[in-house]
Order: sequence, then structure tokens, then C-alpha cells
Amino acid sequence: MKINIGPYKSDLIPVYSWEKSYEYWRRPDTYYLPEEEYTKLDKIVFGFFDKLSDLVRPINRWSNSRKRKINIRIDYHDVWSADHTLAMIIHPVLVKLKETKHGSPCVDDEDVPENLRANKKDHADMSEDDSTIHERWSWVLDEMIWTFGQHGLEDDSDQFHHNSEQLQMVFKDAPDMKGCKELTFNHQKDPSKPKYWRDDEGLKKHAERKANGRRLFAKYYESLWD
Repeated sequence: MKINIGPYKSDLIPVYSWEKSYEYWRRPDTYYLPEEEYTKLDKIVFGFFDKLSDLVRPINRWSNSRKRKINIRIDYHDVWSADHTLAMIIHPVLVKLKETKHGSPCVDDEDVPENLRANKKDHADMSEDDSTIHERWSWVLDEMIWTFGQHGLEDDSDQFHHNSEQLQMVFKDAPDMKGCKELTFNHQKDPSKPKYWRDDEGLKKHAERKANGRRLFAKYYESLWD
């Protein structure tokens, strides 16, 4: 596999970004400077930005009209276990998204623990004064990150098999089937050491949590934005 996806096209000369940076420098609490608060210096600076924006508009128009660089090659071995391949890509993307996100979408109460529920009737009731809106989305992201981190392992069920070195395959003569052998397992190859055992309850909960993480990923797929 080879993936090379370039950045989104943007202004080559980002006058607007410079203008917003200036406003933030002047009013870091709101990122916005009302005209009635303009000083003489502000008027000069914004006047300069306006003229510069007009001057470089043709250049920025050309810059934004270019096609985004996308080069993706999928090899045969990538689809041998496509779920594992995709998990190894999705996991770091989700980690990066959580590190850089600047907002949070609405998350249904049913998808988070009780202590994070807003107890709102529907999305129309959700608002920025909801104190748990960001915590809910962080919790959902964490569940998705954990899920695809587990999927990306060679075998995430290994952690539920204890003392695996004690497990031994044994072939015995099959009863009523002359000349045939049947496979059995010895769970304690060395009697002086603890026997092999599998944590079935832990394995079940692990699988259920992964299934829920995949469900959340599908449900909130269109909310995976920065």
C-alpha cells in the first residue's frame, strides 16, 4: 500500500488568515474586533489588508482551483485482511483528530455513560451551554480509538489466554475409528506450573466493546471533522 494525500487547496497568500491573526492579537478573548473599537492604527492595518486582498485575488483564485494531490495504491496483501489493514489507518487518524479538534458534534445520550448524559430530548435542545458536549465527544472518540487500536493488533484476543505455553496438542487414537487419530489438548504440559486457561467473560466483554466502537464509528462517521 502507498498513500499520498496532499493538503486541501487554500490561498497561496493567506491575507484573511493574517487579518484574523491581527484581530486575535487585538482581542484574544473573542477573535473578533468590532469596527466601533477600531483605532487609527487598526483602520490603517485593515485598509492595507483590503488592498492587498484585491491585489492577490487572481493568484489565490488560481491556487484554489488546483486539484488536490491524491495518490493511493492498494496491493494484494492489503486486502488479505482488509479489516486489519483499515484499522491500522483509522486508528492514527482518530488519534490525530482528537489532538487537533476545535469543536464537538452533538452526541446522543444513549451513546455515553450516564454521568455524561445531557438529558436533552433531542438535538434541537443541544446548545453550547451544555457543559458535557465536549466530554461526550471525547468519550466517543476514545472508544473508537481503543476499538481500532485493538483491531490493528496481530491478535487482540491473546490477552485473554493465560499460561499459553502450557497448552499442548495431543493426538490420540480415535475410538471406534481404527487407524484414525483425534486431536485433544493438554492444558498443563508442566504439572509444576499453572495450567492454561481462557478468560471467556473478559473475551466476551472485549468483543462487545469493540462492536460498540464500530457502531459509534459508523453512526458518527460524518462528524469526524476538525
